Amino acid sequence: MRAGRLRHQILLKRNTGEQGSKGQLLNNYAIIQTIKANVQVLSGSELIKAGVSSNAEFCSILIRRSNKVQHKDVIEWRGNDYTITSIKPDDKNRQMVITVARDI
Repeated sequence: MRAGRLRHQILLKRNTGEQGSKGQLLNNYAIIQTIKANVQVLSGSELIKAGVSSNAEFCSILIRRSNKVQHKDVIEWRGNDYTITSIKPDDKNRQMVITVARDI
């Protein structure tokens, strides 16, 4: 993946921490930032080779480095919410590769 080919737009969302009338936490998310990215959905054969068997869709997302991305955030792409499983900066600290997953 190359950073020059950031052709997708993703939304970085964070839980607002709002509480309901009875004190329970609500799953309301606020959009933190719109980010240009290169999103690649991992194929089934790649997952089998890695020894992963689950009912989840995994994606690898390349973005420019951002201090706003945290493990507790959610990424929305094409109307689907993905949970962040890992965040890895590159050697030169210019880009980040984020691995995300969503249950199918």
